[in-house]
Amino acid sequence: METDGALKITDLIAPRAIDLDAHVATKPEALDRLTTLANAAGYLWDAAAFRAALQVREETVTTGIGGGLALPHARGDFVSQPGLCVMRAPGGCAFDTLDKQPAYLFFMITCPPDSARLHTQVISHLSALLLNRDLRQKLMEAETPAQFCAMLDAAQSAETAAMATRKNAANSQAALVAVTACPTGVAHTYMAAEALDLAAEQLGIALKIETDGASGVENALTPDDIQASTAVIIAADRQLDLERFESKPMLRVSVTDAITRPAELLKQAAAGDLPLYHAPAGGASSEPAGPHSKRGFGKAAYDALMAGVSAMLPFVTVGGLMLSIAFLMDSLLRPDASILNFGRNSEISAFFHFVGNAAFDFMLPVMAAFIARAIAGMPGFLTGFVGGWFASEGACRYLDTFVTADTNSAPVTSAGFLGALAAGFLAGPLVLFLQFLLRRMPRSMEAVRSILIIPFLGMVILGLSMLLFLDPALSWVNDRLSHSLLAMHTGMTVPSVLLCAAAAAMMAVDFGGPVNKAAYLVGTVSLTLGGEAQSTELMAAVLLGGMVPPLAIALCTTFFPNRFTRRQRTSGASNYVLGLCFVTEGALPLAMSDPLRVVPACVVGSAVAGGLSAAFACTLSVPTGGIFVFPFATNPAFYLFALIAGSLVGMFMLALLRHPLPPKQSGLPERVRP
Repeated sequence: METDGALKITDLIAPRAIDLDAHVATKPEALDRLTTLANAAGYLWDAAAFRAALQVREETVTTGIGGGLALPHARGDFVSQPGLCVMRAPGGCAFDTLDKQPAYLFFMITCPPDSARLHTQVISHLSALLLNRDLRQKLMEAETPAQFCAMLDAAQSAETAAMATRKNAANSQAALVAVTACPTGVAHTYMAAEALDLAAEQLGIALKIETDGASGVENALTPDDIQASTAVIIAADRQLDLERFESKPMLRVSVTDAITRPAELLKQAAAGDLPLYHAPAGGASSEPAGPHSKRGFGKAAYDALMAGVSAMLPFVTVGGLMLSIAFLMDSLLRPDASILNFGRNSEISAFFHFVGNAAFDFMLPVMAAFIARAIAGMPGFLTGFVGGWFASEGACRYLDTFVTADTNSAPVTSAGFLGALAAGFLAGPLVLFLQFLLRRMPRSMEAVRSILIIPFLGMVILGLSMLLFLDPALSWVNDRLSHSLLAMHTGMTVPSVLLCAAAAAMMAVDFGGPVNKAAYLVGTVSLTLGGEAQSTELMAAVLLGGMVPPLAIALCTTFFPNRFTRRQRTSGASNYVLGLCFVTEGALPLAMSDPLRVVPACVVGSAVAGGLSAAFACTLSVPTGGIFVFPFATNPAFYLFALIAGSLVGMFMLALLRHPLPPKQSGLPERVRP
């Protein structure tokens, strides 16, 4: 099969993938029939999973683009080979099209997961061909599959030559420039570009179009293109960086507008009566135009939170992996070395331990920075990063050092995870407020305002807020928790089983936050309460309490997959490694998206593990290391049993609290759903 610019559409169409007389009245019926064609043609490994993926795609944005045409598509490991299914519904089908009219022609694309570029190419070529009304009419009149394919071949040859001519003309003298980008970067991006291109040709308007799709930016606009243009059309339903269009007349619309009324948009842009675009202070990314641009406060906050968590996750995963390698090397290469220096007893293990800890040190600052960036654009990044670092390191210690000149008086805890969250959500609005206050500064001082004034003021205000309010408050809470637990431990005012269960449960409350750190601190301090290193039940329980949450989530995504989306299942699998390596933070992504269910399940599972550990009189003298330090525990077999029991309890409770998702959300076919 040919590829790239020489891709021949009909090479993808198998004889059994064509139905020119389909009787389908609704979208589900049409998708069912197309899935049957794809399966009969040998395109699919799993027809049910493919059908579910089609539904998920339609829930995002309809592929019924209007003009009687629909382009359903799905890509995944349920597809065995790239293919194209063709269906014609002479009686029409209600397919939720953009123009609210019936669909008559269906071209459905199937692609394996490693064929993203081919997927995009097919969409692009079909877009160029099928927006031609005359061709669609001819295809409706074709009497046989062979005649249908011959019409497509002839039209593609003609379109390839015409497109080259149009691009050469547009590149040599572009009076207008445009950018198209849909949320998924697939069908509508190229449909909008082709609609604008065809309308520009009919109107005699020179136009160069940049597409920002799934395979990257194509036909990119150069600075000379932008400088020579008289106006810019932005047809986008997602964020784009528009700083390069500073002071250019700009028309911002949705992708749907570009598809349905391209001529009207071109005439409006060519008329020249458009507002000039001015980037927000610091060149923040633009808010997308169109129907997707209006977000409620809750949705905007959630999106910012997920941006921070997504940026943080690699630091957690890779850092945890590096630490686990360090522990493994010490357990294999230096089993007789110092237990209190576990993970750093050889040069190579010390290297992995150092790099892993470095990743963890950057975890919270990166999360806070990306939360602030999602709210205020790049100007918020620096302020958020510094606030996250304050939360991670403990801002109070610097204030105490300044006031008392005694570094030993610094508190042993910090604002931690919750402080970094607060820093990110404070930094973003703070930067926006500063941009608003300084909006009337002369444009000649734009660079100074964006690079110096706003970051400086932002860091000063946020830093003082962390130093004087947030960090002291959370550190005080941590200290009170730590002192209470230590008092119960040393005075034995609470039975050992209950105390260990409570300490282990605290490890699962905020997954690396202040409560978690307070419990861990108590466990580590208990190792030296007698004046020398010792092995304690409390340390053993705390270690299990930190291991259970990621393991419970990993087990639940494996044995109850219908409770989770495809993305959650993928990230859940990595929690096996993170849990075994005592990286409690691996549970954060799922916990933050569903805290009311995930946190109780993990707390109960950790409490069970900690209580059983104490009941079996398991003790530990090593403060970290996960599964690699189990041989150093007393009663290691019972210690392992406690971990397994707590993880299973957490798994079953999480499965009970999270109800099965519908197929369109879980991405699973019905046949694998209990």
